[in-house]
Amino acid sequence: MTRLARQALVVVYEARSPAAPIWAPGPLILRHRQVRSTAEARGEYYSVKAARVLYGDATHPRRWHDASHRVVGDVEITGVEALRVTDEPDAYGLVAIHLRPRRGTPIALLRALARRRDAPPADFDPQELIDGQAKIEPGGRPFTVSFVTPIKQGLPRLYRQPRYWRWAPALQWLWALASRTSLADYPPDPQNLEPANDEIIRLSSDDLGVGNCRNGTFEPSESTHLSSLLPEAPAQSRPAVLIKV
Repeated sequence: MTRLARQALVVVYEARSPAAPIWAPGPLILRHRQVRSTAEARGEYYSVKAARVLYGDATHPRRWHDASHRVVGDVEITGVEALRVTDEPDAYGLVAIHLRPRRGTPIALLRALARRRDAPPADFDPQELIDGQAKIEPGGRPFTVSFVTPIKQGLPRLYRQPRYWRWAPALQWLWALASRTSLADYPPDPQNLEPANDEIIRLSSDDLGVGNCRNGTFEPSESTHLSSLLPEAPAQSRPAVLIKV
């Protein structure tokens, strides 16, 4: 079985909120050693205007979170966030669910979220997780952002066919995570495997993170804090690749 040092997913749903959530204001606070991802720390990445839209301020928050941990089937939920873009009733926004699979790799869960053929449904119901604080928009598939850190031995090959021998294992994983597919779903074109430089965003040295495919278009997402979604790429392009280096 493939082992990974770390893995995490953020699943983002379009939603509407009848009123401001009763959760704690501000984004979900993630911790790494002495670093805490508070709204103030995240705001340093953006202009004042952009940070106000993403997080609001002390009197008018735009982001709320529930840091409760729970286990649903083979999925561990590590927190939930809601973004509400206006104060109007039934305001449009996003719900972000932070989770990780308890067994195996994220690929099976990503295939389920993308509703791939023969993939079983995901173990969790996003509407139940948000406890009435918002209403998930019906019909659409969610955005996903995936993070994977290999063990010291590195990542194993996902595509072992001879035509993929020159395809580096790390790039195979980036493709699978970004496209949310397996070889049976969509065999990659051996002539079009390497991402162009303008398709890669390099952030830090220890993780691989990727955007996702939704509704036939590949959409890269802001990496660590899920603060924004970048514009859509054409449907015929390769998966958008986000590499934390």
